[in-house]
Amino acid sequence: MVVSARNSKGSSRADKFLRYTLDSGSARVFNCLKISNKIKAAAAKAQAEGEDVKPELLFRFQDLNNVIYIKEAAETELMAQPGQVTYRVSTKLYFPYDERNIYSGGQSIYFNQETFLDTLREHIGWDANLNPDDYAADLKILEIINSMPTLDPFLVRDKMEKEGIECDPAYFAIQPEEWAEIQLHIRTKLEPMILLALQGQKGGRDQVKKFVDKIWHADDLSDLVPLIQAFRLPVDKTHEIFYAWKGLAYYEFQYARNQDRIRRLAEWLATAAEPLDYAKPEQKQLLKEYKQLIKDKIKKGWSKSAKIFAEYNNSYDELFVRQGSPVPFATFMGQAPQYFWSLGDGITKLYQSVEIWDKLTCRAPGRRLKSEPLLDLYMVLDDLL
Repeated sequence: MVVSARNSKGSSRADKFLRYTLDSGSARVFNCLKISNKIKAAAAKAQAEGEDVKPELLFRFQDLNNVIYIKEAAETELMAQPGQVTYRVSTKLYFPYDERNIYSGGQSIYFNQETFLDTLREHIGWDANLNPDDYAADLKILEIINSMPTLDPFLVRDKMEKEGIECDPAYFAIQPEEWAEIQLHIRTKLEPMILLALQGQKGGRDQVKKFVDKIWHADDLSDLVPLIQAFRLPVDKTHEIFYAWKGLAYYEFQYARNQDRIRRLAEWLATAAEPLDYAKPEQKQLLKEYKQLIKDKIKKGWSKSAKIFAEYNNSYDELFVRQGSPVPFATFMGQAPQYFWSLGDGITKLYQSVEIWDKLTCRAPGRRLKSEPLLDLYMVLDDLL
């Protein structure tokens, strides 16, 4: 399915949301087009200076590099457990009509559509018959991008490395210091799990490190099968469960760093989210309704995320710190893939909301806005949340 979006007077709200989405530094957006252009420009400059350099683009089929990849989520009727909704996060490929002005509209193709490959072939001529090896390599990258709830550079780069895919580091750039911090956080969480799995075995710290490395690199996890069986989890889902757990540990790391930012937005809604100028009664009522709606959505998303993290930490501490019952942690691990997708979608919406709010209010004294721009902000946040 191809969805077309063009600017018009009647679509200003959609246009603003599109602009804020495309400008977002959030993990919901991977602007492959922008990064590819920078890589090509750097290569061209080096070539002009006499260097034998070729741009190492992510995809072998050029048109796939001229895309902005966007994550969109929707609730479905499919239930994982009573009272829990399974989230299906879609990957949208946005092809701008004008690559020099990505805000002027474009065509969107959704990866999860059954006709995705046929539609992509019709739109850009991408066909397996052109070069089967290139086609398979590009499809693998698309599947990796589609296989996770968010496009955090850490998560995507980590999975690319595990699949043996090399690309220019500019595509999923992350500072070495941050990479090391995240790795330390996750590996520290892994060690007590490995110690439990290795009870009665010799080897000490070297053996623990070996197994932590195995999980980190998603190598052979067969030695963890007894632990999986003890938790009464499906052995054939070992890789999926531990990858999801690793993703949750990463989100926990990010959540701890971003809580204050979310709190500042919530405090603004409670104290400073009133129009500076006079608003007509009907507009004042509309602002009031939108404000309450956004407060409720933020509270719901924040509470849901906090609940998942609390369940995770309580069950983890019960087993690995207090040496208590394994049941809560086993139950949580059984739901880890579901939580990974739900949490990734939920907290990324919150982070993007904070980013948009900060952009639109940072220059205003006391972050106070007039009624029209305030209503625009409310509408954008409502669409996002």
